Amino acid sequence: MLHPHEFTVGPISEVGNLTLVLPRNGYEHAYLVAPSGEGLHAVYLSGDHVYSSFDCQGNTALEGLLIPDVAIEVDPDSLFDPNDGRSPLGAIIRTGQILGVASINVDPRSFQRRLTVPLQTALPSLPPQMSAGFHSWAITLGRGLERRELFKVDVGRRAESVTTS
Repeated sequence: MLHPHEFTVGPISEVGNLTLVLPRNGYEHAYLVAPSGEGLHAVYLSGDHVYSSFDCQGNTALEGLLIPDVAIEVDPDSLFDPNDGRSPLGAIIRTGQILGVASINVDPRSFQRRLTVPLQTALPSLPPQMSAGFHSWAITLGRGLERRELFKVDVGRRAESVTTS
């Protein structure tokens, strides 16, 4: 459940912090939208383009239920070494000072390419050449007794909304 002050409705371009966007109808998709020094990026969490990403700075055409200030939690049981070159799309990757999600950039102005979309920056630095990947992760809201799991991802299966009470 969400408290009324925990969400708004609007275009994804209105995002200021890490935000989960949920669809209101069959024509919208779920997105994770993250601001970074390079602009504003969205990662599809549902639909035909799941785990694809794009620059959404100024995008007023894509809309949904905006849930800002979400957090990413990883499942340590799904840990893998992304340095082996086999990071699947949708995996969470922690390297340097960044936590990001592996995706394919679908920017129409450039070629499709794999990239890691930064979700969190300025984390404590990892040693050079060290990183960790996770196949399973969740988008959560709140802390302690107020913590709720809003969306769960397990790479290899489609992401799913989680109903909580």
